[in-house]
Amino acid sequence: MSDPELHRALVRGHRWALHRWPAPAPASAGARPPRIVALHGFGGGGLDFAPLVSRLPGEWLAPDLLGHGESDAPGDAAAYSMPALAGGVAALLDAVAPGPIDLLIGYSFGGRVALSLLLGELAGGGARSRPRPRGLVLVGATPGIRDPDARAERVRADEALASAIESRGIAWFADHWRALPILAGKRRIAADARAASEARLLAQRPAGLAGALRGAGTGAMPPLWDALGELDLPTLAISGAEDPKFSAIAHELAAAAPRAEERRPPWRRPQRPPRGPGGLLRDPRGLPRPPRRMTDQSDH
Repeated sequence: MSDPELHRALVRGHRWALHRWPAPAPASAGARPPRIVALHGFGGGGLDFAPLVSRLPGEWLAPDLLGHGESDAPGDAAAYSMPALAGGVAALLDAVAPGPIDLLIGYSFGGRVALSLLLGELAGGGARSRPRPRGLVLVGATPGIRDPDARAERVRADEALASAIESRGIAWFADHWRALPILAGKRRIAADARAASEARLLAQRPAGLAGALRGAGTGAMPPLWDALGELDLPTLAISGAEDPKFSAIAHELAAAAPRAEERRPPWRRPQRPPRGPGGLLRDPRGLPRPPRRMTDQSDH
């Protein structure tokens, strides 16, 4: 696997970074390898997808979402609103890597950004204007919190965590994050990938993570449940086998979206392979496999 290229672009007044793995040579003349856009989880970065590039060959485009990695970390929470992040991803792709998207993958926080990219305009009563990918994979992602009181409570919790990150720093947050029981499955990840992920977490900036919590936390995010009926593309919703909360969310999402299916590891028959365009959404054994305990990284 080749090292990724690092691309940068000024998007809506902020510098965004994108990691690109070029596509391998096509197996036959005239064949076009798939273009895959991958959106990372809270506290992560585009490089989190490096171990998966060889599992699903194609051209991979993995941004560092605003506040993360090599992208800017502005102090204004409005810059991190879910509509702003979704619009930023679209503008970044237009600037750095224009063209059709075959598969959009969103893990956790990135899954919520992916849903907002596809459905945010519809949830707000607007018309769809962005080109559609041919397929969507969501891993440990939620369309938001329906209940207004629960959303308000979540906003308070995210504000408390954001303030703690600002006052105590990233090292404290890394210890706090590591200790969450819901993330115990990360211990099963290969040691080299886990060490690289840990290094990226420790390199984050307090302003970026705090801004993402305040502007795009699950409580701050406009819920998208009522727009799922418009998610008219093949969708695979993956949850962890030891994660009943997100398994229930994936089940409900798959029931609400007309072309969605849910999957949980381990991948055992008689589960039939999920349908999908051009074979991209084939048997999930060919797609990135999450740890057995997989969530929206404490649903941020």
